[in-house]
Amino acid sequence: MCIAQDKKVSTALSSYTPFAWEPGRQFTSKFITVSGYQAHYLEAGAGDPVILLASPVIIARSYRSTVNALAKKYKVLCVELPGCGRSDLVEEPWTHKNYAKWVTEFMDAMHIDQAPVIGHSDSGAPVVGLARFYPTRVSHIILVDVIGVNAPDSLPRLLTARMIDAFMELQFSIPGIFQGALNGFRHTRNFLNQIRVAAVLDLSEEAAQITTPTLLGWGRRDWTIPVSCAAKYYKLITSSSVYICSKGCHNWLIERPEEFLKVVSEFLERPAGSPATVAVTEGCFAERTHSKSD
Repeated sequence: MCIAQDKKVSTALSSYTPFAWEPGRQFTSKFITVSGYQAHYLEAGAGDPVILLASPVIIARSYRSTVNALAKKYKVLCVELPGCGRSDLVEEPWTHKNYAKWVTEFMDAMHIDQAPVIGHSDSGAPVVGLARFYPTRVSHIILVDVIGVNAPDSLPRLLTARMIDAFMELQFSIPGIFQGALNGFRHTRNFLNQIRVAAVLDLSEEAAQITTPTLLGWGRRDWTIPVSCAAKYYKLITSSSVYICSKGCHNWLIERPEEFLKVVSEFLERPAGSPATVAVTEGCFAERTHSKSD
C-alpha cells in the first residue's frame, strides 16, 4: 500500500550556500508508506527517474543543492531511509540488505521498474546490496565516497578522519552538526550503528559480483573514505568507471553539485557497450577496459 503526502517548499538551494537562498527553485517534500514504514523524500524535476539515497547519518535536505542540480535533467527522488531523518523509527538497526530490499519496495510503490540509484557515504552499502541481490531493478549505480572496502577497522580512526574532513568542509559541517544531531536524538540506536558499520563493514565479496554499470565518484581530499577505497572498488567491480573530483572532500556532490550533474549525466548517457572509463587526471576520462582478472 502506498500513501503519499505533499508539502511544497517555496525556495531551495541550487548551489551549496546555506545563507544565500535562490528564489524560484522548488522541490516537493513528500511522505510515503512502504511495507509499514513511512518515509520522507524530496522530489524535483521531470523526466527519467534517478533515486538518491540520503546517508542515514544526515538527512535528505542536506542534499538539496544536489537535488536541484540533478533536477535540471532528471526526476530526482532523494529518500530518507527508515531509521533516519523524518522517516519512521526502526525497532532494531537495519543491515544494508534490509535497506536494499526496502528500496525495491519503495520503487514498486512509486511504479518504477528500474532506475539509476545513487549512494553516498553510508547509503552506498544499500546500493551495493541492490546491485548484487536485485540487479534487474538498477540500470546504473553511482557510488560516491562510500563505505564498504578498506574499512579502517577502528572507530577512533574513522572519527578522527571525519573531523579532518569537517574542518575542510565548514560550509557543509556547520548545518551538518544540527542534521546529525537530529538523527542522533531521534534515531539513536540506528545512528550509532551506522557509525559503527562504517568502521568495519566489508562488502568486497558482494562488490565483486556486481555487473551493473557503476560510476565511482570520489573526492581527492576525502579523509573519511580515502581515494584508495575507490581504487579497491574499481578492481572489484568490472563494470565500473571512476571520476576523481580534484578539489572535493567527502561531501563533494553537495558542495559541487554542477560538477556532479555533469559527471552523472555523461555516465548515464554513455552509449551501451562503450568501454569503461577512469579519470586519470582531474576532470577528464581516459579509456580503460579491464576484466575480472585485473
